[in-house]
Amino acid sequence: MDVHNDEQDEVQFVLRIKDQQMADEIREMMEADEGLRDVHLEFEMRKHGPTDSRDRYGHFGIGNRKPMPCKLVDLPCITECYKTLDQSTFYKVGDIGQMLVVGSDAHSLDDKSDSGLSHATEGIRTFWESQDVEEKVTRDDIDFLRDEFMRIVAAESEIVRLEFLDVPEDATDK
Repeated sequence: MDVHNDEQDEVQFVLRIKDQQMADEIREMMEADEGLRDVHLEFEMRKHGPTDSRDRYGHFGIGNRKPMPCKLVDLPCITECYKTLDQSTFYKVGDIGQMLVVGSDAHSLDDKSDSGLSHATEGIRTFWESQDVEEKVTRDDIDFLRDEFMRIVAAESEIVRLEFLDVPEDATDK
């Protein structure tokens, strides 16, 4: 992969490959510790629509295979990335906020991914946008919650009573 960066920072993103055969090839390369030597990633500098970003579209290829379309999409939440040397101590090395999607339909994707990386975050962006953020908390609501909290705390303090007893040592032998 040829990434030109004047600073020596690491560039991290999630790689999601929809073609199973290509994904298996990359997995085999990684398991054989070959690294990704024959991987080619080129970004196009043109827009595909009036609201598209210029630098999100490209082509991704391995070796002599025909390159497949790819697109860089924003994840709905930041994912922390860690490295380890001994499987017990982990070092945070970055935050990942983008995913490179490789597949024949990649260019038709939105710039922002609706789902995260796990099933728990499926459709999370749509869920957030559907929430009614106009609900207002009134001063009466705050006063009611404060009074209710104080009533519960006062009731619990009456229930919980500590009693200390001095038991002689000879009483524990029986």
